[in-house]
Amino acid sequence: SFALVDPGPNLTPPELDFSNTSLMFSAAYRVSDRLNLYAKYAEGFRSGGYDGQASSPAAAAVPFASEELTTIEAGMKSRWLADRLQLNLAAFYTEYDDMQVTSFTGTVATVLNAGASNLYGLELEAQALLTDRLRASLGASYLEYEIDRFDMGGTIGDVADRAEINNAPRNTVNVALDYDFPSLGFGELALHLNYNYWAAAHAISIKSNGQAPNSKLSARGLLDARLTLSG
Repeated sequence: SFALVDPGPNLTPPELDFSNTSLMFSAAYRVSDRLNLYAKYAEGFRSGGYDGQASSPAAAAVPFASEELTTIEAGMKSRWLADRLQLNLAAFYTEYDDMQVTSFTGTVATVLNAGASNLYGLELEAQALLTDRLRASLGASYLEYEIDRFDMGGTIGDVADRAEINNAPRNTVNVALDYDFPSLGFGELALHLNYNYWAAAHAISIKSNGQAPNSKLSARGLLDARLTLSG
């Protein structure tokens, strides 16, 4: 069951003011008409605020800080085999300051700030025209992360050694096939098959008492199929 918290007439949290200037630089080099290399530096920002689902009036008056990140990315975009194969590859490294993560107090979600963390990984995208009627696509990613500092204050202190970044599976894969059937005369028939895979991940970052999360979600896969008649 869920209960709404009455903040009372005297709950007047102080106003919050956030501002940020974020930069982005990118450079690209065309090796050939079918191969392009690039590098990018970017900054990002998400404002802080108050929890809209605070578990108590006292918690409702405690703000969370804004989140800032710096990321470096490098990769390539390419076409091969007379443009029948498109292949894109990217590697990235991202540093976060005060990353906004999720905790729980009972059944109520709470936003906390992990002071310093970083994520890095690889992403692959590929599309291939196997025949004039059959197309295949692949998307895959590999992700690692480290939390260097996560101070919850009070007697709990730094929980960086046992906290997780929520909703961050190590591996994800998407595979799809599209096939256009020969014309039926009265319409066009097309088949789409799609499979998604997500590795295990945590739903929350840390418990509100500072203990390691027990919210691990099992790896899962989803298979979709769609048959479309158009025209």
